Amino acid sequence: MKSKNLYKKIIPFIILIFLFSLNTYGQEKRVLTLQEAIDIALRESYTVKSFQQDVIMMAERYRSQRANFRPYANFNIRTPSFMESVNATYTGGLPVYQSRGNLQFDGSLDFNYVIPTNGTFTLRSSLERTRNDVWRTDNETGEYIMLRDNKALTNLRLSFRQPIFTDNTLKEGLQQAEYSYERSLNRFNSNERDIIFNVTSAFFNLYRATRQLEIYRERMNNSLDAYTLAKMKYDAGIIPEVQALQLQVDKAQSEANYVSAENSLESEKISFKQLIGLDIDDDIEVVADIEYKSFKIDLNKALEEGLKNRSELSVSEIEIELSKINVKSTRRQKEFKGDINLYYDFTGVSSTPTDLFPSSFEDFWNRPPNRGITLTFSYPIIDWGRNDARVQSSLASLRDAELRLDNLKVTIERDIRDVVRNVKESETTLEILKIAQEVAQKSYEISKGRFDNGDITSQELARDQEALTNTQLSYLTAFIAYKRSVADLKRKTMWDFERNESYLKDTYIDE
Repeated sequence: MKSKNLYKKIIPFIILIFLFSLNTYGQEKRVLTLQEAIDIALRESYTVKSFQQDVIMMAERYRSQRANFRPYANFNIRTPSFMESVNATYTGGLPVYQSRGNLQFDGSLDFNYVIPTNGTFTLRSSLERTRNDVWRTDNETGEYIMLRDNKALTNLRLSFRQPIFTDNTLKEGLQQAEYSYERSLNRFNSNERDIIFNVTSAFFNLYRATRQLEIYRERMNNSLDAYTLAKMKYDAGIIPEVQALQLQVDKAQSEANYVSAENSLESEKISFKQLIGLDIDDDIEVVADIEYKSFKIDLNKALEEGLKNRSELSVSEIEIELSKINVKSTRRQKEFKGDINLYYDFTGVSSTPTDLFPSSFEDFWNRPPNRGITLTFSYPIIDWGRNDARVQSSLASLRDAELRLDNLKVTIERDIRDVVRNVKESETTLEILKIAQEVAQKSYEISKGRFDNGDITSQELARDQEALTNTQLSYLTAFIAYKRSVADLKRKTMWDFERNESYLKDTYIDE
């Protein structure tokens, strides 16, 4: 009975362990290379999605401005409009108050055609049905009687409006929208380069945390082996207790460093997953080749490509063009301008009680057409200098944009020279530390053998072990700095010197 009860208690735990193992197995670790991480970030990260929405917004504004040159139609209907009220009527003496009512149905269809000169042709057709009621008092009986009037109106009008003596604001608006769209695309491309650099930097930070954990794990295992051997020697009376205690302290310190490296790795993973747009619960691992290949950098080529292809320069040039448009638009507020308005229409009116609309259509064909022309001019005379101040403000903004472009060119050239020096300096440091790491590794292996033979003390072994760890970490830090400098070189020169090809990529936004 006791065994059966024991089985009943154990079986649920076995099931839970089995389910947990299935869940753990289902969450496979995702191994990422640098290029895979970049591809994910360019699709899934919050930053790139935000930039994409900005490009889409500007593209739709540009499309809206282009649509202004195309014909469009509007349909309006009012069914019905009804009101009753008391109104005062003046006939030369005291007012007479009458109750009035109005019921109206109407509809219209407008077809508009915009021509490139910013003029507009409008063809408008309309139908209207109106009923007017008036209540008056009968002079004999004093009672209210209602008088009713029914009317129908049909109308077909062709009109034309053309601004004159002024700039074509329609084309100007299209040009402004096109510049804004191009600026948004260039900003997206620039931000895309920044995303690639930031992902590269974060990728190698995560790789450094991974390698640090491996280095501290190796250090911890070596410390454990050294302490185990020292304890055996101490128990055998070969070495004094102080040497065994020294290695015990070294073992405890290496364990503490390993735990700290574990925490740092988890923190880097979470930050990296958020940056590239992965779920926080995803289990990931990064792999990278820490070997590097030396390559030549042509400074003149770097300057030429950077000054030719940097998106920031294109953005700054577009800002200048937009500022010029703003200056023209501001000056136009105090210019002499005019309007030409023409119209030609046919109208039919009927108040026949029995067949309103048929008789209205008949009158439409018989009634002489209406036509007219209006020429309007305007010129502001006095504004107390308000527009002149606006013009000077927009001119100052234009000059500032031009100065920013000149300064940006100098800044880009300086940045390119700095990053070329950084790459060369990082490469030199990396080569030196690579040799130092190999020497430290050999020195530690020799010291470990000598300690096994009793030729050196535990303090000397711990010192060589500490030197190996520090050299490994220094090489890792130098390698990360070198990779970051190479990524920065690509971003700032728009040229890949490792492959000797352009670093430009097509935008991920479809126009």
